[in-house]
Amino acid sequence: MLTFFRKLRKGLLNSGATRKYLLYAIGEIALVVIGILIALQINNWNQFRLDRIQETAILHQLKSEFDANLIEADRKIYMRDFIIKASERLIELIDNSSLIVENRHIDSLIIYTRLNPTFNKRPGVTAELLNSGKLYLISNSEIRRLISEWAAIVEELNEEENLLTEIVSDRYTPFLTEHFTTRNSDNEFSKNFVERSWIALEGGQGLGRSKKDFDYNSLRGDPQFESLLSTINLMAQFGNTQTLPVKNHIVQLLKLIDDELKK
Repeated sequence: MLTFFRKLRKGLLNSGATRKYLLYAIGEIALVVIGILIALQINNWNQFRLDRIQETAILHQLKSEFDANLIEADRKIYMRDFIIKASERLIELIDNSSLIVENRHIDSLIIYTRLNPTFNKRPGVTAELLNSGKLYLISNSEIRRLISEWAAIVEELNEEENLLTEIVSDRYTPFLTEHFTTRNSDNEFSKNFVERSWIALEGGQGLGRSKKDFDYNSLRGDPQFESLLSTINLMAQFGNTQTLPVKNHIVQLLKLIDDELKK
């Protein structure tokens, strides 16, 4: 084909047909341009196809990641609900000193108030998308926006959660160990919520309750104990309130992902 065009061009030049040669030259250029455009279009089509295949794979990974994040959010709300109910029950016992309850019951409530749940976002493709600059592969702009905002909304939640962690770690637990004991509440936790193999050596029976006598009524009458419980209750409520936007963010993102995968 190239030989044919070269001979045709040479023949036109030799015959002196300038006008015909110019028309031929323009036609040859047009053919080259059209060929280039077709090649580019084919390449674009192929790249688009590859990008969509990669996008689908990414969406499946995001779905798995945020399904796990949703479970994590619900789990931490569930744990804080126990903190709230346990602290409310303990304050009820403080307000009604005439109520007679077993010491084991108080211990089982105390262990809940010593929890400090924090939301741990699940590792997945989100960080890779943001760090590698591949977020553009996701064609849905709303999904891109939600992914871009994810780290910031989790950071806000973690800042709120850290307030409860600091109270429990720096004030509440030291108060209990100095004026009371954490062994009995630890023992209640190990009996009711942790598998035996986690807390005892083979053939062992766990730590058991303390052999020392502690005045539970004195603890119920301690104003510092009451103040700490009140603060813990408040911080747990704040944590749950701050978790709701995170959960809504996850639910919205998962719905958009599901809609895209159905296309």
